Amino acid sequence: PLAGEASRGGPGGAREEVADTREKQEGLVRELRLDWGRAMNRMMVESRLEDPEVARLMLNSLQLQQKDVRRAIPPPNAVGNALVPIPTDYQYPAKYKGFTFNTYYNEPKVIAALTGVRAECMAVLRGSIFNLPKTRTMTLADFETMQLQQIERASTFLKTTWKDSLKKVIAPTLAGVGKGWLNLNEPSKEIYEISKLKRLLLTVKYMMEDTLHTLVRQSLRQYVEFLEDVCDFTVEIHNMTTVAVSYPGSDRPNPVEKTPLFTVELVEKDGEFSYNTPPAKFQETALALFDKAILCTHEIPQLEKYVMEHYFWRAESKGPFVDSVLLDEPDVV
Repeated sequence: PLAGEASRGGPGGAREEVADTREKQEGLVRELRLDWGRAMNRMMVESRLEDPEVARLMLNSLQLQQKDVRRAIPPPNAVGNALVPIPTDYQYPAKYKGFTFNTYYNEPKVIAALTGVRAECMAVLRGSIFNLPKTRTMTLADFETMQLQQIERASTFLKTTWKDSLKKVIAPTLAGVGKGWLNLNEPSKEIYEISKLKRLLLTVKYMMEDTLHTLVRQSLRQYVEFLEDVCDFTVEIHNMTTVAVSYPGSDRPNPVEKTPLFTVELVEKDGEFSYNTPPAKFQETALALFDKAILCTHEIPQLEKYVMEHYFWRAESKGPFVDSVLLDEPDVV
């Protein structure tokens, strides 16, 4: 549905995901080992600097200044056991009770639901609203059709498939909770409005909006960079038979041939020559696709409507919707 979206179901996608996770884990381990080694070296050097003779020899042999090897001095009033005094009148049991009453992070099923929602959002971010060709040369009409079809697929995916996937993550996970602040069958709207379930679904709404904003800006950035790259030609027409075309890297000994994106034809009509596609049409189409990519992420329904659909909203109602990028935002205009 989204161009470039990885397949999570196939064995190839699973292997790539595992390999990527393993690579990240190895990177974290290397970083921890480096920090640990630096800490050990610093401790050994500081212990040696306690001897004035050793400090003098180190300064001379390494050609360092005194300020470069001085031992770190702990700040005044630093505690040695990493503990701070707590006022005797601090009501820790009451504070703890209030925190646990208001938070939903003490519920394992909530953690599982949010983890599933995050996984679905990350799957969306692996795709793009555009389907940008890399090697094919085509007419402007074909390019426009390709992008409009991809934009329509992306819009349908976000408004239906993505919403259904999120519902399948949350509803079964919380179905067994039963009565309480996470009751999916809560009959009282007043209780629901102050419940943890309401705040959980609000969090999901913010996660969806963050995903949409990231997806739109990521796709628009790729689209702009793509057009800038394929249009980065310099054409010098000397006469009817001599035309010089240059682009970044064309002056190298063995340059890689850069294929233009669009094809145009020179046509003759009534004794005058012109292009079959007006030059102004290229800019007009590129800008129109830019706006359509933004608008396709509008009117995506909030998940709350479908999780609590048994009594909150009528079937013919379209809203409420999650917020997405607007056409007049400063970083978009």
